[in-house]
Amino acid sequence: MTKHAVISARIDADLLAKLDRIAAFNERSRAWVIGRLLDSAATKELEFVDFIQVGLDDIAAGRVVPHEEVVAEIEARIAGRKAA
Repeated sequence: MTKHAVISARIDADLLAKLDRIAAFNERSRAWVIGRLLDSAATKELEFVDFIQVGLDDIAAGRVVPHEEVVAEIEARIAGRKAA
């Protein structure tokens, strides 16, 4: 059985109205709507965190290209296209 936690948050009247509208449309409770929205937001945020962590791990492992090298490559490509 899943354990649930009760949390509280201060929200403005506009957000409360939005939540109530979603709840009414889905014929669900406000708590159900908030739970679903929080789950969705947390999942998306963790995907972003994981994406950033890959980059941080690359930096820590030295898998990087110096800025000057990137700029030089871009400038060479631009020059090559202008010459064509």
